[in-house]
Amino acid sequence: RGGFQERHPNFNPKEAKMRINICLDADVVHHFRKRAESPHSASYQTQINNELRTIMERDLVEKKAEIDETAKKLLDDDEFLTALAEKLKKKELQTA
Repeated sequence: RGGFQERHPNFNPKEAKMRINICLDADVVHHFRKRAESPHSASYQTQINNELRTIMERDLVEKKAEIDETAKKLLDDDEFLTALAEKLKKKELQTA
């Protein structure tokens, strides 16, 4: 088995759909089904997926901001930078 990527080099996991069984509140499903009845609107499943994607992407941006803030604090911390430099020097000597 294996070799999926070789057989499907253009496969984009972000575009792949996964079938799941999920329980949603009836009023939520009703709301999205009503929205889907409008002309030129996406299916209710697509609309729910789009809303979930919006939440996911917002969470990822917030997480990146947290990481960036942590990195900024570390780069401003002379004690951390000294310890990092010492550790890197030790590693360099070990690999030389």
